Amino acid sequence: MASQGASQDQDVPPTGEQAWQSVGVKVEGSLLTSYSKGFCGSRYLKPFSPEYPYFEIELRELGEQNLLGFGVVWENYGCDAMPGLKDGTVGYHIRDGKIFGADNSPTEKRIEDHRVAQVGDRIGCELKFHCAENGKIPIFFTLNGERITDDEILMEFSPNMKPLYPYIGMGHRGIIVSTKMCTIEEAACELQEKHEEKEQWWGKGFPLFSLGNLFPLGNVAGAGACAAATLTALQMKNWEDVRKKEKQVLENRSNSPNSTPGQNNSGKQVLEKQS
Repeated sequence: MASQGASQDQDVPPTGEQAWQSVGVKVEGSLLTSYSKGFCGSRYLKPFSPEYPYFEIELRELGEQNLLGFGVVWENYGCDAMPGLKDGTVGYHIRDGKIFGADNSPTEKRIEDHRVAQVGDRIGCELKFHCAENGKIPIFFTLNGERITDDEILMEFSPNMKPLYPYIGMGHRGIIVSTKMCTIEEAACELQEKHEEKEQWWGKGFPLFSLGNLFPLGNVAGAGACAAATLTALQMKNWEDVRKKEKQVLENRSNSPNSTPGQNNSGKQVLEKQS
C-alpha cells in the first residue's frame, strides 16, 4: 500500500524549485518571480502528456515592458530565449499578442491575432495528443478560456522519444506569474469557473448603466468610448477600476470643445451615486 501511494504522489505535477530549470527566477511553490535585469527563462521539468496535456499561467505582475512569452519547447532548449523563436518551438508573446512558431522552418510563422494579455489574465496551453499524426501535434493557446486563434499551430512530436515541456520567458525584472499543470478535466473545470465568473459580472447590468445613463441616446461616440473603457476595466475584475476608467472618459470628454456640459455633469452624478 505504501509503494502504491508513493507511485501516485510521483505522478502529481511538482511545484517549487525542484520542478523548474530556470535562470534569474525565484520559485516559491507555484509562483515564479523574475529578479534578473536581463532575460530570465524557466522550463517546467514535467513534460506534457496525455494525462497532463494542459498548462496554465496567471499574470500577477508585468512591469512596464510586458516582455513575457509562454509556450512549448524541447528538453535541451536552455533558458536564454523566448519560446517560439528557435529550434521549432512555439510561444505566445503577450506584449504584441502574437504566436510565434517554426513549424514551417526556416521561415518562422507568426499568427497575428493581437490578443494582448494583461495583469489578472490566465493563459492556457493545451497539446492535443489524440490528434497527433504524421509526426506533428496540434497546440492550442487560450486567453481566459477563449482560443487566441483558430489558425493551426503544429510542433514535431515523437511519442516516448522527444517530450515537450512548458516554458516561460521573462524579459526583465519584476514579472510574477502563478503556474499550474492540469488534467483535461481540471482544465475544463477551470474554464467553466471563468465562464461563470464572467456571466456574474455581466449579470450585474453595469455595462447597461454605462451606456444608458452616462450618455444620452444618440451620443454614439460617447457610448462607444465608454463601452471600450468598461470592457477594458472588466478584465481587471475590479469595480473600482471600472469606475476610474469611466470617470477618465468623462473627464476627457468634458475637456473636449465638442462636449456638452450637461451630459458630462449628469454622468458624474451617476458615478458618484454608484460609488
